[in-house]
Amino acid sequence: MKLFVEKVSAKFREMLEELNEKGVKFYVCNNAVKVHKINREVVPAGITELVELQMELPT
Repeated sequence: MKLFVEKVSAKFREMLEELNEKGVKFYVCNNAVKVHKINREVVPAGITELVELQMELPT
């Protein structure tokens, strides 16, 4: 993850920043955050969060 953040292209970074400004939420696995020592709000288990979010989608 850290490598990805360091090597991300300027255009991709701009796109992520624009999405963030529009209120898009980005979720990152707690394990990845710990390994790369990133200080952000995290969910305890990414897969659990994804399943819960998918269950909220209209069918």
